[in-house]
Amino acid sequence: MLEQQENNIPESHPPQQIPNYTDSYKSDRGGNGKKIILTVIIVVVILIILLLAYKFIKKAPEQEDQSNENFYPVVLEDPVPGDKDRDGIPDIEEEKLGTSQEEFDTDGDGLTDLEEIEKWKTDPLDPDTDDDGFFDGYEVLKGFNPAGEGKLEIE
Repeated sequence: MLEQQENNIPESHPPQQIPNYTDSYKSDRGGNGKKIILTVIIVVVILIILLLAYKFIKKAPEQEDQSNENFYPVVLEDPVPGDKDRDGIPDIEEEKLGTSQEEFDTDGDGLTDLEEIEKWKTDPLDPDTDDDGFFDGYEVLKGFNPAGEGKLEIE
């Protein structure tokens, strides 16, 4: 039966040739290898550039710090010994007054303990010395006397 079918094929249709895929596979394989090598080279070059940029950026501030003529050493000792909160009142005196050695504004009214005692003559333990409903710091800010009635008389 197969012979009959072959005989029935007209001569105007020559037998088709089967393409040889092995030849194209061999030529593509060499191209892929070149692409992989090129990709690896590009990645290595980019990594080298990034590494050099990182080292350059990291070195720049160190060089600047070393050449800075206005460099001041770090002071490890307390610049105001005996005054932890640095409000101008020695810790021994704050203990006598009952004010905080840790907070420069013991009553939290916006005036330092030293300002309340020496300048405004108010109580550093009472946020509203004259009991008018306004904190001492707010009264000073608005121009009123925090120790009593009336406006501030600024010297």
